[in-house]
This record gives sequence, C-alpha cells and structure tokens, in this order.
Amino acid sequence: MSDVEDREEAPPDLPESSETVEEGLGLLRSLLLGEEQEKISRVHERLEDPELRAEDISRVLPEAVLIRMGKDEKLTKALTPTIEDSFQVSIRRHPRVLVDVIAPLMGPAIRRAIFQAINGMVQSFNQTLEHSLSRRGLKWRLEAFRTGKPFAEVVLLHTLVYQVEQVFLIHRETGLLLQHVVAGSVKAMDADMVSGMLTAIQDFVQDSFGGDREDSLQTMQVGERTVWVEQGSQAVLAGVIQGSAPSRLRTVFEEAMESIHLEQREALQEFEGDASVFEPCRVHLEECLQSQFRAEEEPEKKSAWPVWLGLAVVGLGLGVWGYGEMRESRRWDAYLKRLDAEPGIVVTQAERRDGGFFVAGLRDPLAADPRAFLGAAELTPEQVAQSWEAYLSFRPEFALRRSQQLLAPPPGVKLEMVEGALHISGRAAHGWVTRVEALARAVPGVVDVELSGLEDVDQLRLDALEREVEGKVVYFGLGSARLEEESREDLAALAETIGQLEETGELLGKRVRLLLAGYADESGSEKANREISQKRADEVARLLIADGVLASNLQATGMGSLVSAGAGERFLDLAGERRVVFSVVLTGGED
Repeated sequence: MSDVEDREEAPPDLPESSETVEEGLGLLRSLLLGEEQEKISRVHERLEDPELRAEDISRVLPEAVLIRMGKDEKLTKALTPTIEDSFQVSIRRHPRVLVDVIAPLMGPAIRRAIFQAINGMVQSFNQTLEHSLSRRGLKWRLEAFRTGKPFAEVVLLHTLVYQVEQVFLIHRETGLLLQHVVAGSVKAMDADMVSGMLTAIQDFVQDSFGGDREDSLQTMQVGERTVWVEQGSQAVLAGVIQGSAPSRLRTVFEEAMESIHLEQREALQEFEGDASVFEPCRVHLEECLQSQFRAEEEPEKKSAWPVWLGLAVVGLGLGVWGYGEMRESRRWDAYLKRLDAEPGIVVTQAERRDGGFFVAGLRDPLAADPRAFLGAAELTPEQVAQSWEAYLSFRPEFALRRSQQLLAPPPGVKLEMVEGALHISGRAAHGWVTRVEALARAVPGVVDVELSGLEDVDQLRLDALEREVEGKVVYFGLGSARLEEESREDLAALAETIGQLEETGELLGKRVRLLLAGYADESGSEKANREISQKRADEVARLLIADGVLASNLQATGMGSLVSAGAGERFLDLAGERRVVFSVVLTGGED
C-alpha cells in the first residue's frame, strides 16, 4: 500500500486545546503581518496625537499654500477676513507697534511736504518784501493796480526764471491719473481733466504723424507755460512749467520716472483703476516742483528816506487806528456801564461783531429803551446791534408803576411801596375799594397790601346821611297829630335825604330801614298818650311815602309819653316831648 493510504488509515490524532490553536494563529499572524501592523499602529498614533499631526501639517503647509495660491484666489478670499480681523485687534491692543512701523516711512514724507510748503511761502514773501519799497516795487504796484492782479503775482512774473507749478503721473496704458502735486502758491487745475487732455493730445500726435509707440510728444507750449512730458514704459510724467526751465530739469524728471517704475513696477502692471496704491510716488513728484528766481543785475541804490517815509506812514496809520480803537472801546465800556446801572435791564452778552458791537440780555417792558443811551456814549444805532428778551423785574419802582397802571387809582389816593408791601392811602369810591386788594396782590413784586390808610367815600357818605337822618326831629302841637306848614317843609327835605341814604346803601349792598318813634307829653293818660303818639308816627310815615320814600322801608311806632318810654330825658317844657324821632337800621353787607 502506498504512503497515502497508510496515512488515511492511520488513526486520527487527539484534538488540540483552543488555547493552543490561538497561540498558533497569533504566531502565524505575527510572522505574516507583524511589520504591517506596526506601521498601521504608528500611523494611527500620529493621527490621534494632535502634536504629531500638527508637526506633520507644518512640514507641508508652506508648499500647499503656494500651490493653492498658484491655482486660484479661493485661499486668499478665505484668509482675508481672518487676517483683517487679526490686524484690527492687534492695532487696538498695541497701536504703538503700527506707529513704530510707519513712522520711518511717514516722517520723512511729512517733513519734506512741510519744508517745501514753507520754503515756497518764504521765497514768495522774500520776493515781495524785497521789492515792496523800491522804485521798481512802486512801479509794479501801479501795474498790479492797473491790471487787477495781486502785487505778489506781479513781483513773481518779473523775477521768476522758471517754476514747476504742477506735476501729473498718468498711467500710460489707460490714460488715468495716478498722482498729482501742486506748488504751494499755484492755483490747482482739474487734474483728471488735464490728464485726459494730455493723453488725447499724445494719441492725436501719434495717430497724425505716425511713428513708433516710443515716439511721442515731449514738449508742448501753452501760452506762458510749457508742458514737459517724460515717457516711461508703464507711466507718463507731465510737468507744467512757467518760465524758461534749464535742461538739467529733464534729468530730475527722468530720475523721478525711474524711481517710480522701480518701486511701483508690479502696481503699474496690475493697475485696474485704484490710484491709492501710488500715494508713495508723491515724494518723487514733489522733487520735481523746483523753481528759480532772477537776481537783480543792476542793484539800484536805495535811499533810506522812502523806507523811513513808509515806516512813518505805517506808524501814523497804526496810531490813528489805535486811537480810534481805544476811543471806541471807551465809548462801548461807558455804554455797558450805563446799561448795568439802569433798573430793569440785565446784560447777558456783549461783544464786538462784524466791525461793530453786539449786546443782548433781558429788559423789563417798563425799563428805559437801551437805544436812548447811545447818544450819551457817542454811539449810533448802526454801530450797535441789540437783542432783548422781555422779563418782569421785581424792583420796587417797577412794582409801583405796574400797580399804578393796573389799579388806576382815582385822585386823592396815594400808592407807596414799603419793603415789598403796597401801602394804599386816601379816599376812593366803594367799587374801587372792594376790588383793589385782589388786584394789588396780583402785581409782580407786590408781597403784601396795606389798606389801613384807605377810606371808602361811599361808606363815609352813608354814615354822614345816617347821622343826618337820625338827627332830625318833627314836633307836633298840643293834642294834635298834624304838622304845621314849616315842619311839613322840613319833612320834605328829610325825604330827599332818606332817598340819598337808600341809594348809597344800595351801592354798598345794604338795605335801609327807617324806624319812626312817636312821643307825647305826660299830660294825658298813658292810653291817650300812646294813641296820639302812634298817630303822630303814622302821619310822618304817610307824608314821607307821599314824598317818595318806600313804605316797605318805614316802620311807625307810638311810644307814648317820653317819660313812660323810659328815655331818661327831661325837657324844659312839655312841647319838647310832643315829637317823632328817626332811627336808621342797615341790613345786608357788612353791618
């Protein structure tokens, strides 16, 4: 039999344990996959460890950024907001760092600009001052007066050799203005318009006369000014020159153009309309703003007397002006003091304005008009503008004047202010007296009202009429209740007085009632005396009614004999007891 058969027929081995099998498989895996598993473990470790992953990314990040930026601008757009925010935060936290960075760049530019401005101003001032008092200067002043030009401009025209007034930097491809500088004493022109015109003129010359692109306009004469054009590969430099410039100025233009192309090469090539990136070029353009003035070939002998004469005239003018100013100031101060002293005027603002004066403040309507004091201060209304707001002053004199206007006191009544209290004295009608206190307390500046010295003339008249009526006595004969003719006339006059009493009482709001008491002598019996006394009182009442006295206002009562009535009065004869007496009773109002 073969070996195979022998093996098949051999009895099977005993099954191995599970632990032995696992060990065998593990050994087999380590032999077959050990190296790969170790590499996978190291890769997993680098992926899970942030420090190792960051180290791996840092090795390829620069190359990755360069590759991505070479393909498109997505990375730039993604990083721009973050970089801008970081830059702003950094500036807010540490502004000094940015100042230290730009100071070396901005400092020289600022100093150069200030120096050129001051230098131009001083140069122009020196030229003007040098020729101001000479004979030639007087001639030029006459020319300035005749032509209407400023004297400094006339001096500049006669002494100027040349001056570069303006310099333009123009983009050659688009014809757009990149930068523009102007000399300090020159009026600036519309830079964009000039730039467009220069570009159009150059294109016209090239199209009309042909030639290569490099063959272009270099010089152009415009009236008294010359335009020099310096061509560059990407930009054009154009300078406006007044006068006759030397050839060496071309070198200055060429050097400026070379410096601009060297520093702004990429910006010129990639220009798309934003001219702000060419701000640093102003330094080179300002170097081209040069000028030269002509020295006097034959210095004229200058006499000292014109100078002294001019100084004397100036001194005299200053003296006259100073005296006038001092006089005006004195007048103005005097006017303000007068206003301050005037009651009811409060000055809140005083100043010189537009060659004159201005004063403003508060003025009581009862105060004097401030314009009335201008004449005393030798000022005119045209010199002093004024603005006054109305207000009420509590000064006693104004309170008294307002009281007089409001109360309108009748003749015989006096008003006086004493420590804020309005004292009213004299005599006035009842109607005025009753309302005066309420009106007086409403006057601004009146704290209290004193009426103890004020008398009511209507009340006084009422009292006088009352006394007059009560003083009348009507006498009768023995045993008679009829009046004699003489007594009848007296009674008619009494009726008229009673009518006046009633009118006055009505004016004062009071009703007048008249009590008629009749009396008899003691010669008869008590009953007879009472009867005769009643008749006598009734007779008087009848006659008064007949004379116009209201019956409702009369009350007649017989009192009997004078003695029995308890009057406590004795007469020299019995005739004095036969009478009727009057009593006035006032009701209503203040009794």
